[in-house]
Amino acid sequence: MKIPSLLSAMFFSTVALFGYAGPLAATEQPAASNAQPAAADSPAPATQPEPMAVLKQMATYLRSLERFKVRVEKTTELILPTDQRLHQDQTVEIAIQKPDRLRADFQNLSGGRQLFYDGKTFTLYTPEPNVYASATAAPTIDET
Repeated sequence: MKIPSLLSAMFFSTVALFGYAGPLAATEQPAASNAQPAAADSPAPATQPEPMAVLKQMATYLRSLERFKVRVEKTTELILPTDQRLHQDQTVEIAIQKPDRLRADFQNLSGGRQLFYDGKTFTLYTPEPNVYASATAAPTIDET
C-alpha cells in the first residue's frame, strides 16, 4: 500500500467518523440470533430513538461547531482461526478546528500514531520508530 493511500484512508475514516464526509449509512447486516422474537403485542420503548437518527443528529451538531475535541475509547475483538478471541483496546483523541486544522492521536498496546492536517498537508507520524509520511491535501476539511 502506498503511504499517501494509507494517510488518505486514515484521514477519511477520521473525518467520516464526525460527519464531514457525508451522511452516515448502515452497511452491516444484523447477525442471526437464536433469541425468540418479541411478542407482537408488546410496544417498542417510546424513549429509545433509532440509532442512525442519533448518529445523524450528533454529526449535524458537530458540523455546526467551529472547533471541538473528542475522545473515543474502543475495543476490537479479534477472532483467530483457532476460535480464540483477543481484545484490542484503542484510544483516539481528535481535535478539529474548521476550516483547516485537524489532529488525531491514536494509542493502543502496540504504540501510537498521530495524524496532522494544516490545510496544506496531512502527515502521519509514528513516534516509536520515529517515522512519518506526508501528502498534499485540499485547503479545507470539507474539500478533503
